[in-house]
Amino acid sequence: VLMHVCKRVQLRAAALAIGASASGGVLALSVPPSPRAASAPLFTFGIIADVQWADAEDGSNYDRTVVRHYRGAFRTLQRAVDWWRALPEPPSFIAQLGDIIDGVNVRL
Repeated sequence: VLMHVCKRVQLRAAALAIGASASGGVLALSVPPSPRAASAPLFTFGIIADVQWADAEDGSNYDRTVVRHYRGAFRTLQRAVDWWRALPEPPSFIAQLGDIIDGVNVRL
């Protein structure tokens, strides 16, 4: 069952990551339980990465293909937290995978 769910999560996460990256929006992932699951999950979790906050004017990624709204990064993060809290069963925890502060801060 775990492998089945992991494969579904990987595929759905990859598709959503592409969409979120292209739109600059919040990536929110929700996977319905497997029909084979016999009981409620032991825990649920959310994942967020690359918040990229900086006290700087808007910029772009290194390839100049995506606009980074540095000062608006925490507002976007708050939208994700609000979304998770509004779920019928909020996640047990959130994993923050890095880059909460953008490298442009070294110049400040």
